[in-house]
Amino acid sequence: MNIAELQHIFLSDRPAMQENNNNPYRLLHLLRGEMNEFSTAVIDWIVDPNAETTQEMAQESADIALYTQAIISMAGLFLEEEAKDKIAYNMIRFKPKDFRELSYNDAYKKSKQEVVLFQTKKEYYN
Repeated sequence: MNIAELQHIFLSDRPAMQENNNNPYRLLHLLRGEMNEFSTAVIDWIVDPNAETTQEMAQESADIALYTQAIISMAGLFLEEEAKDKIAYNMIRFKPKDFRELSYNDAYKKSKQEVVLFQTKKEYYN
């Protein structure tokens, strides 16, 4: 079962929540709040990596995924599929040879230039 299916099951029993969270602007506002909470959780974890800070970081990252899925599902998209597609694109874009032979900054810069020059992103997604 994917995130969108789990959210549907969760919301089907909570009509007030479903009605309140069906606006992409509201969801974006909530997502931004969760991103701030996640940033704080990561800093807390860096400063004091323990079970509590690890759990808080995990929970906040899950909130980000859930709100992201809620927004993109309005466009008929699924987070897991988009993540897999992005990884596949990055495998083409970021050539292993470049990241073995060049510094990170040089390899990344080369990748950016190739995306523009060869229209890699446009080609891949069409």
